[in-house]
Amino acid sequence: MQLRRLDGLRKERATHMHTIEELEAKVANGEILYGKLIQDWLRIQRAMELKKKHIAEDKEQLFREQQSRHDTDETIDSVLASISKLTLGTGHKPMN
Repeated sequence: MQLRRLDGLRKERATHMHTIEELEAKVANGEILYGKLIQDWLRIQRAMELKKKHIAEDKEQLFREQQSRHDTDETIDSVLASISKLTLGTGHKPMN
């Protein structure tokens, strides 16, 4: 009777050891995956910050270009107005 019980306990212990090994492997793999996910997240975060910086730089460049175009348009309008005044004063037909 005791031998049968001892045999059953040994089988139970073997089952526990097998389950423990599986769970240890599962935990180790989970920790490795978790570390990789953190690395990916940090990489994505850096990429997002860099993209945000580039967008801000592009917006600033766009603003400067729009301002330059506006200034050029005003200069063209001023030059055309001066030409119109000169041609009207001399009796020539205005340029349009």
